[in-house]
Order: sequence, then structure tokens, then C-alpha cells
Amino acid sequence: MESNETTSRESESISPAVSQPDSSPTPDLLLLFLRDRDYPCPGCGYNLRQLLSPKCPECGQPLKLGVNLVDIRHGFWITCLLGCSFPAGFGVIALVVMAIYASSFSFSNFELSAALWLLYLIGMIPATVALILRRRAFVKLSRQAQAGLAVIPWVIIVVILGMIFTS
Repeated sequence: MESNETTSRESESISPAVSQPDSSPTPDLLLLFLRDRDYPCPGCGYNLRQLLSPKCPECGQPLKLGVNLVDIRHGFWITCLLGCSFPAGFGVIALVVMAIYASSFSFSNFELSAALWLLYLIGMIPATVALILRRRAFVKLSRQAQAGLAVIPWVIIVVILGMIFTS
């Protein structure tokens, strides 16, 4: 009988957030976390120490406790982005020039390698936009896949420049 009483007293002392995993313990854990810590509001920078509700008293934004990466690795994404955005920038310039001189512009005046280069430049515009929009998906890829994707635009640039300068 005593063990049942001890068990019931122990279960009463456990907080509802721990004993009921289906409930949302985040606000209670957030308030517990901020009870003795100086931590700024991510929205306005207000010190959230001794917060009483899961919302910033300064800016009114709702807050939640979360886990973030200490060091998000964006190196391969940035390398890939530069490899795409560099030619995309020239693609935008090429589109503007073609729009200005639309009446006199013709692909028949281009050599094949120059035409491929121009098409590549213009094609990298949507590729750059897609890469920016899919950053999170890119970062979730394995490091090996990220490295492979980061090298592709640079290899294409080198190949096309090689075609242009050797012909």
C-alpha cells in the first residue's frame, strides 16, 4: 500500500508537460528556460528574463522554444549560388541588350559556341532563382551531394569559356 501512495505522490509532483507528452509543453518550458536567463527577443531585442507568458511584452510577438543549429553550413550553397548568379547576371544584361536591339538582333550572326554561351547565361536566371528558393532543401542534402552541385556551374563555365576561346 505504501508503494502505491509513493507512486501517486511521485506522479503528482511530475509536471503535466512531462507526464502528458501529447500536450504542448513548449510555453511552460519556454518560461522555465527564461526564468533565470537573459535572452533577447528575436524580433525586437527586449530582454525576456522572467517572462510571464509566451509572448514578448515589448513587441507582442508570440515566442516558442526551439532547437537551432549552432553552425549552419552554407559554404557549398554559396559556392553554387555564385556559380549560378554570376552567369545569370550576364544573362540579364544580355536580355536587356537583346530587348533594346530586338529589331536588329539575330542568332544567325553567332557562332555555335557563342550562342550556347548566351543560352546558358539566360538559362541560369531561373536556376539562380530556384536555388535561392530551395536553400533549405539544398542545405539538407548530404555534404557530398552539396559539393557535387556546387561544382557543376563552375565546370560548365570553364567548359563553355574553353569552347569560346579555342574556336
